[in-house]
Parts: sequence; structure tokens; C-alpha cells
Amino acid sequence: MNPLRTRRATVAVAATVVLSFTSAGFAHAAGALPGRDDGGKITVGIKFDQPGIGLKTPDGTYTGFDVDVATYIAKQLGHDPKDIVWKEAKSADRETLLQRGDVDFIAASYSITPKRMEKVDFAALPPRPPGRADPRR
Repeated sequence: MNPLRTRRATVAVAATVVLSFTSAGFAHAAGALPGRDDGGKITVGIKFDQPGIGLKTPDGTYTGFDVDVATYIAKQLGHDPKDIVWKEAKSADRETLLQRGDVDFIAASYSITPKRMEKVDFAALPPRPPGRADPRR
């Protein structure tokens, strides 16, 4: 097998996996970032109690996949990682956090439902699994 083709396939699979996880849970409050006078800080909601996903450690640092994704997104928006203010975003509180402007965005797993789609914007809709209901319809 061609090594270049194998590498491309691996990168494509990795990108698909990352996008499928992040697109299911990245939501933002419409218009939250532009024009905000917050001293250059960006407030990001994540789970604090999910090891490997989003965890606030005893020493006050944050680790996990959602932290890495949120840090990447913040960098793409022009923020330095030290400018991120982490805020706990429990599932039941996420819509309120976004609507009140308590966070600029949330990076976490979050089921996409028609009711939630009325309240928050999702970064992207994941591919629909075969045989499953599609909340977008």
C-alpha cells in the first residue's frame, strides 16, 4: 500500500472523528463575540467533571478533549490561551449561559434537538446515522 495514501486516509479519518465530536457540542450565542468589551478575555463553557473530556483538576487547571477543542477555537478567534476564562457549563444550564451572555461559546457534547435548535446555534450538524431520526426535519 502506498504510504502517502495511507497517511491521507489516516488524516481524513482523524479529521472526521474530531469534527463529529466537536460539531455535536459546539454552540455559541449569536453575536456574542463581536464588539464585546471584556478586556481581551474570552469566556468558554465546558464540563468540569468529565475526565478526558472536560475536567477541572484539584490544582485549578483544565484538561480534556473539550478543553483542547475550545483552546483551538479561541486561538482561531485571535485569543491567547491565557485569555480564556473557563466557566462550568452543566447540561441543564447551557442554554441559559448562552442566552444571558455568561459565556462566549460552549464546547461540550450536547444533543441536538429541535427545541434546542430554536434557542442556540450549533457550529455544524453532524452526519445523520442511518436508521436514526433526524431532529433537523
